[in-house]
Amino acid sequence: MPELPEVETIKEGLKKVLLGKKIISFEILDTKRIKGNLNKIKNKKILGIKRRAKLLIIEFENKINLVIHLKMTGQLIYKDKKTKIAGGHQSEELFLEVPNKFTRVIFNLSPQSQLFYNDLIRYGEIRVLTKEETEKILKNEFGPEPFEDFSLDYFKNLVKKYKNSNIKKLLMDQKKIAGVGNIYSNEALFYAHINPKRKAGSLSEEEIKNLFKGILKALKIGIKYEGASIRNYVNHKGEKGKMQNFFKVYEREGKKCSCGGIIKKIQLGGRGTYFCPKCQK
Repeated sequence: MPELPEVETIKEGLKKVLLGKKIISFEILDTKRIKGNLNKIKNKKILGIKRRAKLLIIEFENKINLVIHLKMTGQLIYKDKKTKIAGGHQSEELFLEVPNKFTRVIFNLSPQSQLFYNDLIRYGEIRVLTKEETEKILKNEFGPEPFEDFSLDYFKNLVKKYKNSNIKKLLMDQKKIAGVGNIYSNEALFYAHINPKRKAGSLSEEEIKNLFKGILKALKIGIKYEGASIRNYVNHKGEKGKMQNFFKVYEREGKKCSCGGIIKKIQLGGRGTYFCPKCQK
């Protein structure tokens, strides 16, 4: 599913076209994708679009939010007379032609435009929440944002508190650090030269510091190149992201590392995990 850089990219694209618009009507084609009453946002102006962890949050003037989790195959497509942008995960069947058999919700906007929510495997969701309900969920379900309140001191304490946890699994725990998933945890551990099989408590002070920097570095590069298109993710322009061209270890099994070692793939917690046994100790 999209991680922080991918969702951040989609957010920035949607901000350019949705701010100031109103949802004048909607069509729910799959009731299971919606939690809450969409009538609460009808004829209300969109004031903001934010990202928290892997979530998109569309804020309306009456302090009601649409909280969208794209998950595995969710996709948002905006369309008007001149513009068509898309972001999320899609297969060839979902490529920019809307509506189609995978369209789950259609939002009709004023002035003349539409926002389509597509979902191939029907795993994502859209929640209608008050501002207070949104804040409560974000506080309870997610850790600090990497570029906001995520500090080295917080990370040091986290590692020490969960010293018996696997370090890669700890990085991917959304309640501990928001937005980091499988791709960027692999890359962050490479930058810090840390073997993903290690326990958190085995890391030295210097390694903790290097890993903190590695997390931020991996995410910054991901944002710079508008996300990673491993299989079917596209950015807000309906184009593939470029982060995959800059991977150091992820999906590079059997290839040479920059140190001369050979990148290996293992399974950790059911997730494909990539590292260089030579330089990640």
